[in-house]
Amino acid sequence: MAVVLENHANISSDWSLHTDLLLDGGEGPSWRKHPAGFAFDDDILAELEQEDTLNAHARKELLYRTLHVRHPEVIKLKDTGYMAKHDYSLVVCPLDVDMPFSGRGAERGYIVWIYYEASRESLLHAALQTIGVRLADGIQKPVEKHNCSDYEQEVLYSKSPLVFTDQRYHAPSEKIKLDGCSYYPWAGRMTVK
Repeated sequence: MAVVLENHANISSDWSLHTDLLLDGGEGPSWRKHPAGFAFDDDILAELEQEDTLNAHARKELLYRTLHVRHPEVIKLKDTGYMAKHDYSLVVCPLDVDMPFSGRGAERGYIVWIYYEASRESLLHAALQTIGVRLADGIQKPVEKHNCSDYEQEVLYSKSPLVFTDQRYHAPSEKIKLDGCSYYPWAGRMTVK
């Protein structure tokens, strides 16, 4: 048996007219209410708004390359004006002067990770070549937004370039490893897995 409504004019989709029919003035059943003494924290709203703002400013696709460079190139790479102009960030790992691929003064070796936005890659290739750094020598890897280091998170959400210098001295027998690239100072070689 079907029920037919004859007077459709009385049906309203505005529930505010029917608050008398709602439990507890529209609050719903008691199990939906916040615990006693609970006050909705404005800080939570501020954090959510900040997270939305960060996500809006996050870099679309962040890439990095790992390279071996000498001291004069590191000085040029770390120039804050140059970094800002070409929009890249760095992790710099100095090699001990007694290690292979390193030495004293201008011969000092470094392993650097150069982070940049994918859309700027061709411009960055050309810019870094002018200071003696061949970006194409490093293997390109993407930064996974949900599976990356704290530093990479900072780079993703930062509006300005960042430099992190690894000040630890690495033993000659140690393997320096980051995301599949391994440098064996004692053997003087780098491998990528």
